Amino acid sequence: MNVKLRRKTKAKKNHFNVITINGQVFVSGLEWVSLTSPIHFMAEARKLGKEKGMSIVAIRDGRNIETVLKDDTRHRAPIQAGYVPQSNEAAQRGMYSLSLAIAGALPEDTRNNFIGVFKLEDGSERYALAAVHRGEVVAMADVIESSAEITLSLLQKTINLYENSFSAVYCPPELGYAATASFALSDLLIPGKISEQARLKKLFFGLSNKELTYGGVIALAIAFGGWKLYSDYKFKQEVEAEIARAASERAAALEDESKSSVNVAVLQKPWVERPSFGIELRRCAEIIYRAPLNLAGWSWGSASCSSSSAEWIYNRNPGATVKQLHEESGRKLDMYPAIQIPGDMATYGFELGKLKAEGDDVDFRVDEKLNEFISYFQLLQAEVTLTEVKPETQLDEMGNPLPGPSWIHYSFELKTQYEPTFIMADLDIRGIRFSGLSVSLQGDNLEWIINGDVYANR
Repeated sequence: MNVKLRRKTKAKKNHFNVITINGQVFVSGLEWVSLTSPIHFMAEARKLGKEKGMSIVAIRDGRNIETVLKDDTRHRAPIQAGYVPQSNEAAQRGMYSLSLAIAGALPEDTRNNFIGVFKLEDGSERYALAAVHRGEVVAMADVIESSAEITLSLLQKTINLYENSFSAVYCPPELGYAATASFALSDLLIPGKISEQARLKKLFFGLSNKELTYGGVIALAIAFGGWKLYSDYKFKQEVEAEIARAASERAAALEDESKSSVNVAVLQKPWVERPSFGIELRRCAEIIYRAPLNLAGWSWGSASCSSSSAEWIYNRNPGATVKQLHEESGRKLDMYPAIQIPGDMATYGFELGKLKAEGDDVDFRVDEKLNEFISYFQLLQAEVTLTEVKPETQLDEMGNPLPGPSWIHYSFELKTQYEPTFIMADLDIRGIRFSGLSVSLQGDNLEWIINGDVYANR
């Protein structure tokens, strides 16, 4: 049994604040959500924002931030969306997320793993709290508190929750906390030097709610920079038209040759609507790499990923319990597994969005492609299996067989101990499409299995 998994962390509703520093406007108390798509994350952010009724967001792209943990494993930060909570119209696009702006202004060696307290310079007794842990914004620390006492309490609580694993702690000296250093917000957040990643954006084409309500959306989108949506729509129409035209032309040609009716469905290229092999492989590899090796005494056992879904599987070790796994999953991952009865195996399930169809067309013969494909893995001494996928015979109205397609289709399975994106790096992926990726521990080694399809002309 799989569950839809999405990391979600909320700041308290009453902790949303808008402040001004050096003439620039900043907001704290955003609702932070980890996005699951490493490629089409903005589409995912828009979809989620629409579901929540939210139209303003800040995006934290952590894909290039990796942390080496104590057990020598690597943790890669997710992509996060920070939404302005509902009923907070004071926040507008062009303002900045306070936490992201602070992170971008701190020393490079600590900005991705810090917690800091900063005194507001507005004559009040308020303090801003901001934290990033291993490249990921800590939602509970994206707040402004009304007193030193409350701020110190939350600071200590957050540090304890994350097991004192921040690289730096910033705190003003008057609070009496042993800190790495202290910074004034006016010295950090200098106009013209604030990270663009911190800027709040409109999710829906940069239009106001009133503009979205009225007709003429396409024209307004073009006028306000929304041309990309329209161009993507037109491109899709053109691709579909080209596919239909090519199928129609081939059908007509075959009809002339055979003087019989042709089933156009036979002539539709099965690879045209599928994404690039490399993009799908990288997406699945990134999801698999995020799985911790151990959670509350449960050991990672295997992982798998296809074009539509992915899962991590964990096995219980002696002494470990379901309750412990549930608690640690919520605390460290902000997610919860599905437990398989009788309670010795746990599964974390992901639903993946559909990727854009942007693979190549086939312009080579099958003998050329197979020779090249097989030779590549022979040189690497890798175990690859090819199986021809034969099309179903199509019949005309009289029951006579129709001509088959002009291409040939093979499925393949590659077993290897090498990292999948590494072993496939130099392969000519023209005519190749992705089906799935799985990995399991075999003794002391990881065994990867890559599944896919090869298309070529007869």
